[in-house]
Amino acid sequence: MSIENSLMLPTKDSDGIMLSHYLVAHAHPELAREIYTYAGDADIAPLYIDTSLASLIEQSPYVVSIFQNDPLFEVYQENAQQHHVHNDKSTKSEKAPWSGIIVSVRATVSFEMVLAYLRHRVLIQFSGKRKGVFHFQNPKIARYFFGEAQLKDTQEWMGPLLYLHWYEQWHCGAGDPQGQWRQVENPEPTYELFSQAQSSGGDEASYESMPLWQLRESQQQALELQFDDKNIVRFFNETMQSVPSLDERNVYRTYIKQAEQLSFYQTQELDAYFTLRRQYPRINQARLSDPSLETLTVNEKLQFLDSMLRKDALYVS
Repeated sequence: MSIENSLMLPTKDSDGIMLSHYLVAHAHPELAREIYTYAGDADIAPLYIDTSLASLIEQSPYVVSIFQNDPLFEVYQENAQQHHVHNDKSTKSEKAPWSGIIVSVRATVSFEMVLAYLRHRVLIQFSGKRKGVFHFQNPKIARYFFGEAQLKDTQEWMGPLLYLHWYEQWHCGAGDPQGQWRQVENPEPTYELFSQAQSSGGDEASYESMPLWQLRESQQQALELQFDDKNIVRFFNETMQSVPSLDERNVYRTYIKQAEQLSFYQTQELDAYFTLRRQYPRINQARLSDPSLETLTVNEKLQFLDSMLRKDALYVS
């Protein structure tokens, strides 16, 4: 995993094999028009065509071959770095621009193969046999699914993809949003899916008949962090504080885990615990597992912790 201030697409892999790059653009009202305006003679295909989602073609992401510094690449970069600003300040008449991710493969992997692989990743399986459409091309999803899950799970999901690139905004809301380019490398790409599909005929039906990606535990936990972060940003906004830094966000994520341990699930309860921890950032972890807490109501727990933390603070001072 790497973090960069600008996006530079690698030209070769570690074995010196040339790479090809493809933009996977998230659905947007202006997407098709801009792609056909700036992509020139690039390979272009809506992701949902020839899949079970073909009826949703108007909401389909697009897959487009892309090169460093070509017109579409420049538009993509500009959109990515503006996207979070629009998210915070846009009105109904001022929509955020389209966004997406870029995937890199060996040049020996054809556009059709990349398209087939990505189409197979559109649907996922989770919580047993439940299925859902997965918007991995949305940078808001990518930042968690690719950026927060265990690397081995991300690399297994990537299969033949050597690199994933996206622009990550690490906080939103009031204040000045910040972000950087993120990259995940998969140094040992696998091509098993292609081999299995070819042995079954190699057509689109061959891919659709193959098992869906089963969401891994680390990926599920990573996606759940979205809700934690929304609660953190909401709290900072409502209490008129500047937007949390990356380090502050991580501290407050820990507070959320502690709040869950104390059975503080409602927004008001969580905010009360945040306020308490802001006042008393240092804590003896034993306080959180004090047996006296087990029989108390939520309000009584907060009062008990406030009393104990105040005593601890006085003792330290």
